Amino acid sequence: MRSIVIVTSWWSNCLALTCLRRLLAFAPRREIWVMQAGKSDVQMDRFREFLPKGVTELLYPAHIAPDDSAMREYLARDALRDREGAWFFDHDTFLLAPADHFFEAADARFSNSNVCLCTRSPLPGAGVTQPAYWLSPLRWPEGLSSFAPIPFQPKPYSRRPDLYRHDGNLTLPGKDTLVQVREELDAMNMTGTFPTEGNDATHHFLPSFPQHIHIGGLHLYTGATQPRAGMPPAFFDWRRHTLMSFDAFFRNCPLEWLAVEDPELLRRHGKMVQTLDAVP
Repeated sequence: MRSIVIVTSWWSNCLALTCLRRLLAFAPRREIWVMQAGKSDVQMDRFREFLPKGVTELLYPAHIAPDDSAMREYLARDALRDREGAWFFDHDTFLLAPADHFFEAADARFSNSNVCLCTRSPLPGAGVTQPAYWLSPLRWPEGLSSFAPIPFQPKPYSRRPDLYRHDGNLTLPGKDTLVQVREELDAMNMTGTFPTEGNDATHHFLPSFPQHIHIGGLHLYTGATQPRAGMPPAFFDWRRHTLMSFDAFFRNCPLEWLAVEDPELLRRHGKMVQTLDAVP
């Protein structure tokens, strides 16, 4: 088995370009793919201008709902259905150190098992897709549930976040993307886990996931510029952390990448940063 790596690039061009550059530097022996969503045709073409040599782009069918879960399900059940294994990387996951040894060790473990989904350890109320997960399309059993969150609510801003925004209310699904499917596979003894760096790997299927940064929080920019009144203190802490993380990220991006970033994303970021001092 030689698992590929596929990056799901949503809205931001700079995030996926950084992710891909780090993968090429720290996992040069892997076959790397990318799929775009949540962008205008112009933005997708701008991204392609900087797509690194050796990275293959898969096109997302226009007739399929552009939600995150639908995109992941299409990749697993259709586009990559003949692949033995694939690592699904979030576009805001950036490797920091050589990772070939981890991927090779993981393939060896997967080859000698019936595991078809490997994620970070599930946490109460949290998703399982970050910072990455491994899936075997070829082993995928028939009759499993959809990848969609429960309950599922279509979001216009998933399709075009540059055009649509939500009202600022925070709603968490009962089960996030892939959680229901993971529970079904767990009951069939077809799942595994990996710890992140610094955590004990004793009771996990894989060793620690490679050293990395996972920014997270891009969906903050699909909400209102000013936070809604009455939001809990933890929200303001998360909002400040996210804005400052993206501020540092954008400041360190190559100028030619910033030139092809979504201008609406950069505009919203600038406006939100200006409100930080007014937030308790």
